[in-house]
Amino acid sequence: MSEELKLVSNSALHGELKSLRQTEKTNLKDILLHICEVDRRRLYLQMAYPSLYEYLIKELQYSEASAQRRVDGARLLAQIPEAAAKISSGAINLSQISKIQKASRDVKKVQGLTVSIENKKELMDKIENQSGRVTELILAQTFNLPVQFNETRKIQKDESVHFEMTFTKQQMENLEQARALLSHILPGGKMSEVISHLAKRFIEKKFGRTCATEDIRKTQNELRH
Repeated sequence: MSEELKLVSNSALHGELKSLRQTEKTNLKDILLHICEVDRRRLYLQMAYPSLYEYLIKELQYSEASAQRRVDGARLLAQIPEAAAKISSGAINLSQISKIQKASRDVKKVQGLTVSIENKKELMDKIENQSGRVTELILAQTFNLPVQFNETRKIQKDESVHFEMTFTKQQMENLEQARALLSHILPGGKMSEVISHLAKRFIEKKFGRTCATEDIRKTQNELRH
């Protein structure tokens, strides 16, 4: 922690942070405009990168997710220059812009339709100052995107598992209620912790202990029959 900041008054600290936050937004807008120009010139090809995405990762050291968001942001700015003002003001963030671009790609892939620039402008107006969750809902309903029920899992190097799945609205409400009820046990608990806790409680109730793999197989067979 900075020793200098400890001596700053509350009002000055708040004012400086607000100023830095505004600078952060302006910097993002300027970065996207620069990336947009690099893309227009295809400068990455001259530097032997096959794509703008690869250039951002290998030359500018962005993570894969960060690079994709900036590619999406720059290309939206190329289509809709006035979006820069919304970014600077904080009315729309980079994550929301990337969601618009991803939804547009999904529409092209699933429905064979191209989302017009005018439609994107209308969407930006709708999602201004909205949360990520509300933004996703607006996009899904606007484009009538199909509900995804596939489950994906990926084992990571520490043997943890990255798991993606879809919950219905009711299932999600049940889990949120369970998280609220378990807040005294799992303060600020992630949904993975809530699900793990509930599964453990069920297993202990069923077997009176943490069950082994053989117990699980036996239970699965009982459920099938």
